[in-house]
Amino acid sequence: MRAAFRWTQAGTAYIGDFSDGVMHGKGMYYFSDGCLYEGDYVDGKRSGRGVYRFPDGSFFEGEYRDGVVEGRG
Repeated sequence: MRAAFRWTQAGTAYIGDFSDGVMHGKGMYYFSDGCLYEGDYVDGKRSGRGVYRFPDGSFFEGEYRDGVVEGRG
């Protein structure tokens, strides 16, 4: 794994670990709407522990699996 920074065409950004060209490991993903996800990635999807922060200051902290919320936060 190696840490890297990548901008996408949609104006989003990812800072974190990659493996075989996909997000894998720890990272932060900045969305164009001002939201931020910081946590674990597996094969390009949110998976594991993470925090999703909204522009108004609210957030969700919990587990993710295959890119979606798993259980209660």
